[in-house]
Amino acid sequence: MSIVRFREVAITARSNDKCPVCGRRTTRSKKFWQTISPFNRLPDGTPKTRDDINRELKAEADAWEPDHRHAACIESDGGAA
Repeated sequence: MSIVRFREVAITARSNDKCPVCGRRTTRSKKFWQTISPFNRLPDGTPKTRDDINRELKAEADAWEPDHRHAACIESDGGAA
């Protein structure tokens, strides 16, 4: 059995802000990715191109809103967002 590896298209989003509880600066990052494959398709059924994927990843990264609280602040805050 052979292994087929599809090429990954990825972007990394970073966000710098202050913790709303203690006020310390925080940095959060997240990787958004998809693969270029015949199974990754647009709603009309055609396979996605690198440009299609990049557009979707950019929109997903722009909509991302990270939680800038520290682990200790989450515990002291009772886990409320």
